[in-house]
Amino acid sequence: MTLIAERPVFVEDRTIPGAWEGDLIIGKANKSAIGTLVERSSGKVMLLRIPDAKHRADHVRDGLIGLFRDLPEQLRGSLTWDQGVEMHQHAGVTEAIGLPIYFCDPHSPWQRGSNENINGLLDWSPKVGHLIQGPSFRSSQMYLKSTLSHPDAVSAVEMFEQGFTAKSVALALDLAGAPVQMLYQRWQLRGSGALVTRERKQYDFDTKLQIVLRHTKGESGRALAEEFGLPSPSTVANWTSKYRREGPDGLSPKRRGRPPTTRKDAPPETETEALRRENERCL
Repeated sequence: MTLIAERPVFVEDRTIPGAWEGDLIIGKANKSAIGTLVERSSGKVMLLRIPDAKHRADHVRDGLIGLFRDLPEQLRGSLTWDQGVEMHQHAGVTEAIGLPIYFCDPHSPWQRGSNENINGLLDWSPKVGHLIQGPSFRSSQMYLKSTLSHPDAVSAVEMFEQGFTAKSVALALDLAGAPVQMLYQRWQLRGSGALVTRERKQYDFDTKLQIVLRHTKGESGRALAEEFGLPSPSTVANWTSKYRREGPDGLSPKRRGRPPTTRKDAPPETETEALRRENERCL
């Protein structure tokens, strides 16, 4: 068993993602249990269901292996837990996935304070003996963001420069994958310039068609985006998709707003009405 005193110092400042804290909550009459894990840098929460609380050491070991094996290697930095019996099989976790596990001093829950805070936002159902998410947890939980704020983008680019992939960044910052992937593509083209908002540029039909035809002949979207100054390779992919779906018309500028409407059921104008309208125009 490795105590928390031997844990790397950089874990304390929360600047490097991948340091986790965990704990086990036991349900009513020891009939159910659930593990809670919190990533110290981002606040990301993972829940580990334990199907049999009586044999929880084996289930915790297998559950941790399953959870962390699905994470990118950069997010498997360390795990801090208390000295509960559920971690008797911790060596098997480290051996299987290379995850260092550190243990708090006895009776020192504050040494994994992030996890304790999350546990305080979780409630147990008194009737069925299983975990439910209370209102306070639902309101505080980090939901995936479909758009990136500027601070999110800055944090993401910093992680790109450290070698993290788009998937790793999305997981660490609890962001939706699509906007992070687009930012990653821009970063590959422009480096830190990806954070600078460019003025939206309009491309004429001939330029779009030229780019699409070259793309369909095998040129990469990234090379074309770099050559023509496009925001990202996804722009090339979108134009190509429209071209294949609608033909050249898919690249033509579309009129914005609702199309003008005409009353098809209106009767034709009579000669008297036409004369009256002309007289009114001349007055």
